[in-house]
Amino acid sequence: MAKERHYHSVLGVDIGQITTRSALFGISEGKYRLTGEGAAPTSLGYGQAVNVGIKDAILDLQAKSDGVFFKPGDQTIKPLSGVDRVVWTMSGGMRVRTVLLGVAAGGSIAAGRVLADSLPLEIVASFGLPGLADETDMVDRLINLHPSLVLIVGGEDGGAQAPIRTWVDIMRSVCLLLSEEVKPTVVYAGNPALHPYFRRRLEPVTKLSILPNLQPQTGLLDLVPVQRSLDREILKNWKKHIPGWVELDDPLEKVVSTTDYAWNRMVRYLSRTKEQSTRSSLETGVVALDIGGGVTRIAIGMQGNVGMVSRNVQLDQGLLQDEDFLQSVRQWTASSVSTDDVQQYLFNYWSNPAILPETQEELAISQAYARVRIKQAVEKVSAHYGWIPFDSVRGLLGLFEPIIASGAVLTQAPSASQTMLMILDGLQPRGVSTVVLDRHQILPMLGVIGGIEPLLPVQLLASDVFENLGTVIVPESDLEQDEIVLRVHVEPETGKEYSVDIAQGELRHLVVPAGMSVVLTLEPHPGTDIGFGGPGVEGRLTVTSGRLGVVIDARGRPLVLEAEDEFRLAQLQRWSLAIGG
Repeated sequence: MAKERHYHSVLGVDIGQITTRSALFGISEGKYRLTGEGAAPTSLGYGQAVNVGIKDAILDLQAKSDGVFFKPGDQTIKPLSGVDRVVWTMSGGMRVRTVLLGVAAGGSIAAGRVLADSLPLEIVASFGLPGLADETDMVDRLINLHPSLVLIVGGEDGGAQAPIRTWVDIMRSVCLLLSEEVKPTVVYAGNPALHPYFRRRLEPVTKLSILPNLQPQTGLLDLVPVQRSLDREILKNWKKHIPGWVELDDPLEKVVSTTDYAWNRMVRYLSRTKEQSTRSSLETGVVALDIGGGVTRIAIGMQGNVGMVSRNVQLDQGLLQDEDFLQSVRQWTASSVSTDDVQQYLFNYWSNPAILPETQEELAISQAYARVRIKQAVEKVSAHYGWIPFDSVRGLLGLFEPIIASGAVLTQAPSASQTMLMILDGLQPRGVSTVVLDRHQILPMLGVIGGIEPLLPVQLLASDVFENLGTVIVPESDLEQDEIVLRVHVEPETGKEYSVDIAQGELRHLVVPAGMSVVLTLEPHPGTDIGFGGPGVEGRLTVTSGRLGVVIDARGRPLVLEAEDEFRLAQLQRWSLAIGG
């Protein structure tokens, strides 16, 4: 039996839309640790090559650590000094231009959109049965769309074949009319009985990839095998079109992934391995948020299932003229601004997602928009995945522990309290949870590393590399404003015990030194539910205090903002001051 190999050090690189990050993982005192990190602007766009930003990020790591990763004057990425393995994740590439072909709008087409929203694909058009009415016209339309990838879905295992056969014939005609340089890759994820027909008709004329059936039976989505295979197709496309990609050594590319797929994989792992709570009959899970300059990403994992949406920040002219959208951002802005102010800032942000707020008003708009992005992402992912407990009015209904937050908008906020409020206001969680920050953006790296060294992510997750922002307690109650909904008894490991009463509508910050173990006894009013099994059910738990100690959010679900500007601003500022300003 071959001896299992362990890597002493692993270098990770994440190529984002705005920033490229490097991280070195090594063994210290018998356990894997993050031993160094670096960052540099991502070098993508006209006249740039991606390998330049990668090298700069690694050189930044080199300057901060004892490692030597490049020989003087060496322009290729060949890490030295004992690095055993290198892994890459990437989200900075352009989303692959994709046309979706299927059968029913509410069936295979909807399933294809769920798949596309979990990966860096841009659906430029989708066609179902009505598109088959005029095959000649459809051939012309597909040619004019210039897709890099055509995703054909539809047909349950053993189901109808005729519509999909017609799509195959149409795509054969398209590919016969196109030159080799612009032919799309055709990906099929449908009825396996049609595999021979696809190969016979399409393999001679274009690149073809046959994947497992995305929807083997009605209502059942089998995403994981298709995501894994599409991840490889996306990387092939990027290698072909991104300058500097071919300079990456072939041995290193064997452990490369899109950030979306690696992130999805890590959340799936967390949802499987975390201890399931026994204190409530509500479903439990894990939430991961990434609110970066150029991307909004959310994944919800429950018992091995993952629902994920990843979209680029898209503020087109239509949205920037939408009064309802502008008002939805303005109402969360904790500063006196007009919709014109909001529009101007978002226009500048759309033009250059790397810009940073320069004034308190711009910062307030930026953080208000983050709340809207989180809320929209929750609604989108819940609409895609019916098993996620969600209500259109009340929001997420399950218990989620932990909530992992990343992305510059969240991790680089001027204060921890601002980060916490963006998460609480956008996500509106329930029960008891812990909010942790992935400041170094290593979660996707761990998703890739887990495939070659499973012990590394396990030990990193148990280390302090993820910052504990604080424990959050959210009591839900039908009591009137200012009535006592919860009593919390606090037993710190050192110091005096004390109790606090929490009123309906209150947001409270219990100051507990970071890292201290504290026992909390929660005694809810009979009409108050804290996630321990129903209204009035008490609970006792031990937590390790984070940077903000313990935050109790009794503002109600859903959160309701005051209608008048004067009172709304006072409300938002009061909430900010309640947990540290």
